[in-house]
Amino acid sequence: HDGKAELRDASHLWGKKDAYETEDAIKKELKDEKIQVAPIGPGAENLVRYAGLICNYGHGCAGRTGMGAVMGSKKLKAIAFRGTKEIKVAKPDLLKEYLKELLPIINKAEFTKLNRDYGQAMAIIPREENGLLPIKNFAQGRWKEGAIKIGAPVGGPGKYNEVLKPKPEACSYCVMGCHRRVKIDYPEKYAMDSYGPEYETLAMIGSDCLIDNLLAINKANELCNRWSIDTIEFGGICAFAMEAYEKGKITKEDLGGIELKWGDGDAMLALLEKIVKREGRVPRLLGEGLRVAGEALGCPDIALHVNGAAVPAHDPRAFFSMAVETATSTRGACHLHGFPEAIELGVPFPEAGPELSQPLDRFAKEYKGLAQAKYQDRQAVNNSLVWCFFYEFSGVTFTWTTKLLNATTGWDLTPQELLKIGERIINLQRMFNLKNGLKPERDDWLPKRFFEPRTEGGAAGKVPPLREMLDEYYRVKNWPNGIPSEEKLKELGLDFAIKDLPK
Repeated sequence: HDGKAELRDASHLWGKKDAYETEDAIKKELKDEKIQVAPIGPGAENLVRYAGLICNYGHGCAGRTGMGAVMGSKKLKAIAFRGTKEIKVAKPDLLKEYLKELLPIINKAEFTKLNRDYGQAMAIIPREENGLLPIKNFAQGRWKEGAIKIGAPVGGPGKYNEVLKPKPEACSYCVMGCHRRVKIDYPEKYAMDSYGPEYETLAMIGSDCLIDNLLAINKANELCNRWSIDTIEFGGICAFAMEAYEKGKITKEDLGGIELKWGDGDAMLALLEKIVKREGRVPRLLGEGLRVAGEALGCPDIALHVNGAAVPAHDPRAFFSMAVETATSTRGACHLHGFPEAIELGVPFPEAGPELSQPLDRFAKEYKGLAQAKYQDRQAVNNSLVWCFFYEFSGVTFTWTTKLLNATTGWDLTPQELLKIGERIINLQRMFNLKNGLKPERDDWLPKRFFEPRTEGGAAGKVPPLREMLDEYYRVKNWPNGIPSEEKLKELGLDFAIKDLPK
């Protein structure tokens, strides 16, 4: 099939196999274990709006924006593919020379060691302390004992490794191996043999719902992967539903007998199953996502989303740059469409100018719009390469990324020229969104809760001055009122998009 695609009947899989089982069945049917599969499970078949693509038995997740639901709407059960051709490196000797110099830097980095030993669970306890961790639908300031129960022993005596006994497992060619392989035999209701939860899942399904039952969180992670459900969105939905239940907007009868109380891991698992099966009016509403459910149930202020996407596990009151990032991500609330939090954590970006050559105070407003503008362009490059930005915390600067890309492709880009490619991507995405109804004055903003200060914890009393930071972001982007200028589009070679500028 080199260079050719073929459609095959999948009626024997539809409605009968989850994502893992589908992957097994296709590999067996095609008699090739090396085939890669992007399957969907029942959540996507049933058009849960935040169904994602969960590949490699949960190792790889394209979770956000509902791409699994798109496949489900087209009755596309899976995409199976295998590459057999050679990829030629333009300058292999130079690339080897670079790697020989760079690998010791990566391996000596403290982040590399922590990520290898503890995975992303290492962030739970420190982020509970600094105020970044979402707690009780982002309404509570501290959860120290809960963080210890679900986090790794970094910054405190975390129980993650003790309870789950995970084994590191790396992506191809990665020296970190932050994924965790977990096998649970008992209690039977939590039994599984797959990948364990990472930071976003632990935070959104765990702390955001006040659930400290690590086995229940771990089981929910596995079921979400099998059923093609994004764990960030489900965590946001579950926290919203728990608060709505507490406020009387949802009843036990609405949920078919589930008492959806804060901290109840088994109730969370029961809700997940009802949402996936679309059983009942309220579970069906919850399967439509936060924006729809919040409006329909009469409590939009506790449905914490930006442009329909759940706010992920990075409270913007704790790192002010993330207020701009969360408000301006081109796919709705997302921590990976910029992550300027990096410079507030001590990872500067000198290639983008002197203002970003040193770490920034996380509660200062200065240069936060600039930081998001530049880190957003940088992440567009990383996401397109495809390149894991974790390496930026282990000594791989943007200059190094540029050098590796040049050696691989034969190009001769400067870091600034590569960053300009990222800027072009972001501007094109912005124009697409504007063409499809985005209104910056309405949509580049945060839910009301993030302008209410926490009363305790590492971000107590802090509220991001978003308006000022957003104005700086627009100035840096040359987007008057949030809309790319003709001058900017021409500069980036996007003249064809000028006709689509809002009149």
